[in-house]
Amino acid sequence: SDDSMSTPQILRRGWSGIDPSAAGWTYVSFAVETLAAGESLTLPSNGQERAFVPLSGIAEVSAAGQTWTFGGRPTVFAGLGHCLYLPRDTEVTLTANTDLEIAIAEAPATEKFAPVLVTPDDIDIELRGGGNASRQVGSLMLPGFPADRLHVIEVPDRSGRSTSPSQRRYFL
Repeated sequence: SDDSMSTPQILRRGWSGIDPSAAGWTYVSFAVETLAAGESLTLPSNGQERAFVPLSGIAEVSAAGQTWTFGGRPTVFAGLGHCLYLPRDTEVTLTANTDLEIAIAEAPATEKFAPVLVTPDDIDIELRGGGNASRQVGSLMLPGFPADRLHVIEVPDRSGRSTSPSQRRYFL
């Protein structure tokens, strides 16, 4: 819920990683990785499905014999994002083509679905609230998305309430 994303105890832990026990969530883990151009990291094949959302920069992701290059916005406020969904039992190599800040969400999955890259052209934008509470919601992975547990939307927060470096809230 929104409350769990805004409680100070969670934000004080930083964005290096929030696991379900820290956040009071049942399933989802969330982290933001910052990589310099040319750096890479490998995530193991396990029972977690994953969603990758570049906050800034360009990512190259190789998994299951395929490679996706995506991202490109200089900041989270410069446009809509990309989201790469990868299923469970998939080893992933993530390389920063440019300096990169990327959000990674994980959740345990029982079913294995196909990889999907969501581009800005695919994203539905919805305006919610009004006045000071108005906000733009970008739907990256909605409940109808072919994933087991992950749902991802992106909400810009220019109010100053968020202490994350990217000033962007994620609801997973």
